[in-house]
Amino acid sequence: MTTPETTFDATFIFEFVKGDDELGFLSGMYSYHDNGFEDRVFTFEYTFPSDHKIKFGTCKWETANDFDLVSSISTLYRTGC
Repeated sequence: MTTPETTFDATFIFEFVKGDDELGFLSGMYSYHDNGFEDRVFTFEYTFPSDHKIKFGTCKWETANDFDLVSSISTLYRTGC
């Protein structure tokens, strides 16, 4: 499933919830930059696990160049890797 595109110079909140009790999770993110706004527009992909079991492999941050920095993303639930 895909969220609507965000807008420049605005905050946004998306909740990945289906029904009263089924929580989804972020599975992809796309963005593009506009030099005029000096901002990015984002689209997020999310999914709902069918068996309610999620298994993570090795988690680590990888950078492609000196501009890759950790962004501030708030989540409702936090789990360790």
